[in-house]
Amino acid sequence: MSKFFLAFKNVTLENNKGSLVELTQNEILIGRASDCTIEIPSIYTSISRKHLSLVKRPDGYYLQDLGSANGSFLNGKKMQPKKWYKLLDNYIINISTIYILYNIQPSSFTSSQPERPYSPYASNIQKSVDEKPSTDIVLPNNKRKEGIQLLTRISSGGMSTIYKAQFLDTMEIVAVKIPNSRCKKNNQTLENFIQEIDMSLHFRHTNIIQTYMKISYKSYPAMVMEYFPSETLQSHCKHNKDLLFTQINLIAMQLLEGLEYIHKKNILHNDIKPSNILINKDNKVKMNDFGASYFIHQSIPKQVIATPSYMAPERIRLGNCTAPQSDIFSMGIVLYELYTGFHPFVNEKTKRNTDAIKETILSGYVTSPMELKPSLPIPITTFILKCMEQNPDKRFQNVSEMKDTIKQWI
Repeated sequence: MSKFFLAFKNVTLENNKGSLVELTQNEILIGRASDCTIEIPSIYTSISRKHLSLVKRPDGYYLQDLGSANGSFLNGKKMQPKKWYKLLDNYIINISTIYILYNIQPSSFTSSQPERPYSPYASNIQKSVDEKPSTDIVLPNNKRKEGIQLLTRISSGGMSTIYKAQFLDTMEIVAVKIPNSRCKKNNQTLENFIQEIDMSLHFRHTNIIQTYMKISYKSYPAMVMEYFPSETLQSHCKHNKDLLFTQINLIAMQLLEGLEYIHKKNILHNDIKPSNILINKDNKVKMNDFGASYFIHQSIPKQVIATPSYMAPERIRLGNCTAPQSDIFSMGIVLYELYTGFHPFVNEKTKRNTDAIKETILSGYVTSPMELKPSLPIPITTFILKCMEQNPDKRFQNVSEMKDTIKQWI
């Protein structure tokens, strides 16, 4: 009699079950709820409370997504909710960064961990055009019922373009980020884009745009993300200059929640600015764009990718840094704009001159926020200026300290 197993990767199961689970029941429920047959710890928020159902039939096990919030993928293809799929040996189930291998012979898993259903691009950027991705983008005149179809362009940046898109099988609306021609022509830039995808796949926080999966588009990597109807914080500040301080405090707290989450993963965002922050009509905030980010424990990238008007003075002098205080300085500039409506280092004289902006930052002079906004409370002014101290040792040493301060005003 055959035995059936599920081998889990990138997750530690509850109740000390380990990563290999033998399927011994006819009906199995996988999710974060305590009554699930296989319980996933609650910290894995990409998993719904009751996410997957397995049922044993005479010819083997069948799998069903129970209408989960983030969906599930079987061998790289998105599963339709409430539809049964027959599992065959070595099928891979993917929920965000969690991978589950269905296996009749578990020994093959212990010797070879399951790979992501998307080939790693870093080792071979110039992939064959004939190689078909597990999930691909289809053209509007294509009548296929699988894949992702681009709908409208949301935004364009220096290295990529983001589109509103739709899964053709489930009709789910998502966003797709695709490298542009400038990115494709530069191997280092393309490597940065690939790293952004791989890094973002592990982010699960309410104040960070969620990345669902990596796909191919014309032989290049692309990323599928949550669709978040919103505008940039930069645009929001221009159109909402009369926000109450109580409202701004709540926006600031969300920014710090997201930044704290990143820093606890030993990652520096490295390009914090209002145009990389999204906010919707309900003042819900999500951080976005990790193309310049890197792990603190890795070697420091030689190429400095950032916006000069939001760079900490030590980054201007030395290049990329490993201390979180550089992100804190950048966040201080964002908060300065948020509370006052003005940028502390960009004015009519400097706005078209990068060197002038850098010199202004290095000078250490910052106009007090209260001069621009007399109604601004003294504690908030002190808070902002501490974020922007020239000496990193005089700034907040971590985001938790910043949160503790703002909590007093909420």
